[in-house]
Amino acid sequence: MLDAAIAGVRSVGFARAFPRVTGPSNGQPIAFVGEPTGNVRAQLESASPDFFNTAGIPLLKGRRPEWSDHARSQRVAVISASLAAQLAPSGDVIGRAVRFGSNRTEQM
Repeated sequence: MLDAAIAGVRSVGFARAFPRVTGPSNGQPIAFVGEPTGNVRAQLESASPDFFNTAGIPLLKGRRPEWSDHARSQRVAVISASLAAQLAPSGDVIGRAVRFGSNRTEQM
């Protein structure tokens, strides 16, 4: 691993875009599969499994992506606490499939 090769480096991670600054008009519609699309919007970004630890972002629930995840693995999405509250104000988002964007069949 790269972090073991550079003296003083404790962790390495990468993301496609960080930090992401969003506003009310940014992002794509996101909703649970089987539920109507409302006004909740989100940005879809890619990050390495080590990104969250490296950036000091704590995991509140669920699991982080792993390097061993592959195309047939259970899909993993990491969302913010604020997005979780918007999607499920009275419940849990863990284990629920979501639709992202205008494609009603694409699931995460």
